[in-house]
Amino acid sequence: MDLTACEAVFTSNAGNGDAVALAPRLTMAGGISMRHPSGLYGSFRGRHLDDRPADEGNQFEAKGFSIFDLAVGYRHRRWEVFTYVLNVFNTDWYDAQFENESRLKGEPSVVTYIHVVPGMPFNAQGGVKFYFLHVRKKEFENDGHVR
Repeated sequence: MDLTACEAVFTSNAGNGDAVALAPRLTMAGGISMRHPSGLYGSFRGRHLDDRPADEGNQFEAKGFSIFDLAVGYRHRRWEVFTYVLNVFNTDWYDAQFENESRLKGEPSVVTYIHVVPGMPFNAQGGVKFYFLHVRKKEFENDGHVR
């Protein structure tokens, strides 16, 4: 698991409220993986980004999120079948958030608010892979190149 905690501030406050726009206060990423000698494998992984200021004045907040993904599969020599489930709990989240000014046609004045790009909802993917080059461990040298 990786964890970062940060308290980002400007060294001299020029009326910005000491906030550094979009500087994360807390991030985490981690998971658990397994691989059985039979070829069966799986993993459960998560990532978290805490709420953070979206502007230097600390008037707008970019919402944080926690997302979890699952992967399972089976590999036998030169072929593999797999399934990935992304955003397992179907969390509503934003991939990008920016405080901007905008004005649509017909609006009387400029509006300042958070513009967002929605994150991916629950998504399942699967497939089959075929490896044209089957490499055994003994064929590797120390530098990882096939001999």
